[in-house]
Order: sequence, then C-alpha cells, then structure tokens
Amino acid sequence: MAATPVRRSRIQVAALAGASVGGLEATASFVVFPEIRDTIGGGNGAAASWTLTVAGIVGAGVLLQAGRLADRFGHERLFRTGVTGFTVFSLIAAVSPTLWMLVAARAMQALSLSVMSPSSFALILRDVPHHQRSRTIGIWGAVTAVAGVVGAPLAGLLVDVGSWRAAFIVFATLAGSIAVLAWTAPKTAPARTVATPLDLFGAITIVLGLGLLVLVLVEGNDWGWLSSRALLVAASAVALIAIAVQRSAGRVDPVIPLDLLCERNMALACVLSLTTAIGFFAHWLIVLTLLTDLWELSLLSAAIAACLMPLCMSVVVVPAGNAIDRFGFRRVMVPGALLYAALFAVPAIGLGADTNWWVLGPALVGAGIGMATVWPPLTGAGTSHVPPERLATATALIHTFQRIGGALGSAIAVAWIASGTRGEVATNRDPIWMLVVVGLFGALGSAMFRRDAAPSR
Repeated sequence: MAATPVRRSRIQVAALAGASVGGLEATASFVVFPEIRDTIGGGNGAAASWTLTVAGIVGAGVLLQAGRLADRFGHERLFRTGVTGFTVFSLIAAVSPTLWMLVAARAMQALSLSVMSPSSFALILRDVPHHQRSRTIGIWGAVTAVAGVVGAPLAGLLVDVGSWRAAFIVFATLAGSIAVLAWTAPKTAPARTVATPLDLFGAITIVLGLGLLVLVLVEGNDWGWLSSRALLVAASAVALIAIAVQRSAGRVDPVIPLDLLCERNMALACVLSLTTAIGFFAHWLIVLTLLTDLWELSLLSAAIAACLMPLCMSVVVVPAGNAIDRFGFRRVMVPGALLYAALFAVPAIGLGADTNWWVLGPALVGAGIGMATVWPPLTGAGTSHVPPERLATATALIHTFQRIGGALGSAIAVAWIASGTRGEVATNRDPIWMLVVVGLFGALGSAMFRRDAAPSR
C-alpha cells in the first residue's frame, strides 16, 4: 500500500533531525577532548586522542556495509537501529570509569552513527526531484552545521560548570528523542531482504589497517618516524588496506565498490571528501589548541570563538545548494575552496603570540564559507550519476572517505602539535599550512568535475 505524505514526513523529519546528532558529536567531541586528556586520560594526549580517531576508523569499516544493508533491508529499519544504538552507547560513554572503556564506547557510537547515516541520507532524498537534490542536501548540511554551532559552546559550558561526561548525556538525550520519533512513525516502505553475504573480513582488514596507520601517526614522535617499529606498523597498515582493495576487485559484493569509483565524479568526490575531512577535523584541534595554549583563552571562550566556522557554514550552506542547482558544482565549489585557502594563509604567515582577531577571525569565517560550498555538495556531485537503487551505497562510500580523512586529520594534528613546545607560536602557527593546502587541493579537484555535473533542470 502506498504511504501517505504524513507518514513519509514523520520518518523524514526524524532522519533530518538525525543529521544534528553527527553535527553535535563532531564539534563537542573536540571541545571536551582537553578535559578527557587531563582527567581520565591522565595527561596523555596520544592515548586520549583515540577517543577522536576511533570514530573515523570504525566508520571507515562499517559505513559501506551499512549502506548495503540499508539498500537491502530498508532505510527506515537501519536508521531506527542506528539512532537507538547511539543513544545506548552515549550513556555508556558518560559513565565509563577508564579511558579505554570510553574509547570502546566511542567506537560503538561510531558504529551506530555509521549505521544510521546512509539510511538517513537516503530517507531525506527519497521522493526529491533530481534537480532539487542540492537544495535538500544544503538543508541537511545546515542542520548539521547548526548542531555544530550549538555543540561546541554547549560542550564548553558543560565542562566549565561540570564534567565532560555531561556532554555524552546530552548526546544520549538528543538521539533518544529522535529514536522515539523514528520508532513511533509508521512504516512507509517494506523491508527488503537479500541473501548475499557481506564481506566482513574485508571490513575488518580496513579497520585494522586504518587503525595501525593512525597508531603510527599518534606514536611517531615517541617511536621515531623512521624507527623499525614505526616502519613495520606502517607497512602492516598498507598491506591490510591493500588486501581489502584486492578482495574487492574479485567479489560480487565487495567491501569497497570499485565499480562506483570508475565514474569520474564519484572518484573525485571520494578523494576530495578525504582531503576536506582532513582539514575539517584538523581545523578543530588546531584552532582550539591555538586559542587555549597560545592565546590562553578559557575552554568556553575558545569554543564560542571556534563556532564562527559552523555558524557561517549554517548560513551559507542552503544558498550554496541553491546556487549549485542553478549554476553547477564547479562554479560554486572552486571559489569557496580558494577563499578557504586564501584566508587561512593570513594566520599561517602572520599569527603571533598576541591575540589578534583581525588575523584569525577572517580565516574562521572563510572556513565556514569554504566548507559550506564544498563539503555537503561533494555528496551531490559524487552521486549525480548514480542510479537510485545504489544511492545509499554510493553515499556511504563518500562518507567512508570522510571518516578516513577525519581519523587522519585528527591524528596528524595531534602529532604535529605534540612535536612542538606547548605555548610557542610556531607550534600553533605552522599546522595552519595544512589547511591552506587542503583548500588549494579542493579548488583544483572541484575544477575537474565533469561539466554535466550540474543537477538536471
């Protein structure tokens, strides 16, 4: 029986609200990181950084499988399961007595978020005309960005007046509310079942390979970058990832759908998702460390200042989607990426020990504009030639590269900052060049999208 518009709208509202979970978690996790490091982490920044990087590692291994499960068994079922799991594991994280139990809970949070993300995206785009996809994606991006705007200062306030544990209680409360909305919405599409098994071994090799790669980045300063231990672990990481790729080439149902990567826009979107995520996640650690260690702002003040980026992103992302629907991806994404690079070049050159918002402020604004015009549109550009029945899988592939980039960006930023002396200008200024390079690479890659990548009108 055909679903009524009211029934469709309820589950789609829940799916759109689900975007706020990812946005809130993405920014709040960085804000509470210093408190986690100094309390339950015992001051060990390298060990505590696993609370950040584990999300990307697990997401990279799970997202693609979740996308296939969503395409097979129904987007609504997977979304409900994922948001419920996120609620439960957020509560476990809030009461974790040790750092490694917290890391395990964060891993399960990431698994749950990875299960719900492809399904929520497919639900949001369900029944949306092709020429309106970018606008819808823009709305999704705006919800994520607004949640990020709220998440950072909220986490700073919770740490300031209480504990980092309160942030995870907020995660659970938000996700639990969405879960109630999702479970009370009547089913609007029948579940689909397919007997083809998933490549769990391939997924495990990706998780282990990426985990070892992050381990090298996090521990490289202590081990020595060219030490036998670092080289052995790095070689093992490359070998495991290569095994996953090789298995994917010979399977009907691979862990990495290599056939999707044969399409130019999809391949570009995945590569740019990787590099853009490196910049996005590194950005938070670089900026928050700069504000607290170099300029000696309180964590709450630093979190509020860092919100300039998601605030600008939330304002720009919907108009950017409308502009893409009218002019195409390249004409919007290339200028946005160049603006991002140019404005971050200013503090990379001129940042000093004295507080100077004229140097850093424009870069934070440019970061929001650049991310709004590049990150959400990458999904639309990559899936512009993907058939509807593979939309969730294609979306999951793009988001997998984002998760990998997030893990690498966090690890690189932690390692780079840890290699310097805390509170010195160079320690906080030099990593900004990574963001400049990310912007330039984003502009170059965006210019390579096919001319017909503009949504059909």
